[in-house]
Amino acid sequence: MDTTLISNANGQPDVWVVLAELPFSDLEPVHEEIRKLRHALCGSFDPATADAISFYYRGCKFRAAKRGDHIDILTSDPDCPPDILFEPLAKLISPLSRCSLSVPNDVPS
Repeated sequence: MDTTLISNANGQPDVWVVLAELPFSDLEPVHEEIRKLRHALCGSFDPATADAISFYYRGCKFRAAKRGDHIDILTSDPDCPPDILFEPLAKLISPLSRCSLSVPNDVPS
């Protein structure tokens, strides 16, 4: 997919608002799950070089960004209806918990 679909149409920089911090450290499973979302348009992603994934979901712009040991889910459209703002987050948590949530090294399993 052409990454220009994810660009800002008015040429102004996006202002991102954090919706959630998820305790995951790998963006690759996040990208796989975003691509499965029925109404998502997702740009290309190279796990070797990228530290964020931009995508549209039902007309609202989102971003999943790696921040140290967690991933932030952000939006540049805080006026988006609450059900749309939190729908991608709700659909990501369960599958990501199964595939990428890891136990820290100092915690016994």
